Amino acid sequence: MAIMNPKELLFAFEEKYSFLYDICINGVPVYTCHRDGVLARLQGLKSQQALPTVKGKAYPKRLWDSFVKFSRLKKKQTLIFTASLYRRDSGRNLAAEYLLEKYPDGAVFEWPSRNDAYDRAYFADPKKEKYCPMEWYILLYKFYLKLNRKKYQRWAEECTAQLKAGFAGKTAESEEEKRAIEYLLAELSQTYADTACSQELFRQLFKNYKNVRHAIDFWGGARENIIPVLPGKPESIELQHGIITTYHPGYMYPDFVKHCKTDFFRRTLLVYGEKTKKQLTEDSVFAPEKVQVIGNPRIKMYKNCFAAKETDRKLLLFASQPYEQDGIATGYYDTAAT
Repeated sequence: MAIMNPKELLFAFEEKYSFLYDICINGVPVYTCHRDGVLARLQGLKSQQALPTVKGKAYPKRLWDSFVKFSRLKKKQTLIFTASLYRRDSGRNLAAEYLLEKYPDGAVFEWPSRNDAYDRAYFADPKKEKYCPMEWYILLYKFYLKLNRKKYQRWAEECTAQLKAGFAGKTAESEEEKRAIEYLLAELSQTYADTACSQELFRQLFKNYKNVRHAIDFWGGARENIIPVLPGKPESIELQHGIITTYHPGYMYPDFVKHCKTDFFRRTLLVYGEKTKKQLTEDSVFAPEKVQVIGNPRIKMYKNCFAAKETDRKLLLFASQPYEQDGIATGYYDTAAT
């Protein structure tokens, strides 16, 4: 029996259980958050043990800064959502800086740093006035969950009912398929309720942001939690932040989702190279006009911000992701080198 490649394996499961894409909250098919978990089980891979939860350190100064700036930035036309984990070039978030140049009337909302190095980097950042930490959200979300436990439970039960109805009448043809279904029955309902709570809270928090025209996410969780509930339905944009493979669960979808009545698959994508654009438009469901090739913003900004130093030493450059530019590394070093 021939072994199916990951993409075919996942797509076959989804075409059989296409109802999974109909379980949506404000146009977000929550199932998409679990595609990697489904694929792992379909491949017969052993479940990874959950890593121990590390409680992040609280930073009162960042918390205060987040409250103050959140009100101050409400007239911005472009909102950029990013994880602090991406801040790794001499303390500067170069990809965010690239976006601030591309969209001058922008502000960057950054998830909590949770360690001293990122905290220091934030307060030393020359672009700090255009950044807003999101510590306030973490604090408010904890209170929101405590006050809305019944609502959370109702959302979870609603999702469970949809799952059971969708899986009824169809027979799993392998142990791997059974494990994938069991996984979804155990995990998807909680994600559904979490997303519903998060969206409801963000809807209230951003209700006064009435001038937003563009909302950009890269590694910031905004495409599911924030952008769908922003006032005025701004353009949803996503910046590529790593390699996109031919079976990447975040970007490669079966053809039938083109007919889903949601804008989730019609968001604008800013990608590193033509190879990635071809993958997204020919092997996935994204329209060519919605995929823009911009190169790697971190490399572009790095060239502009950090001048090369003359040296007599012979240097050997190791590049870990040459694929990200165009798939075969052509032009990669011209982009990276000075």
